[in-house]
Amino acid sequence: MPALEWYGSVGHVGVCLRYIQVYGVCRLVTLWQAIETTGNIGLGRL
Repeated sequence: MPALEWYGSVGHVGVCLRYIQVYGVCRLVTLWQAIETTGNIGLGRL
């Protein structure tokens, strides 16, 4: 079944993209918190 194989590969790519997206958001949040705790230097007040 080529359709099933195609769906499986697309699903796998979707999982990878979702993981990257969530991981990137977590990185941004921790970076933002680090900036704010450093004393609102530059971008902290945006």
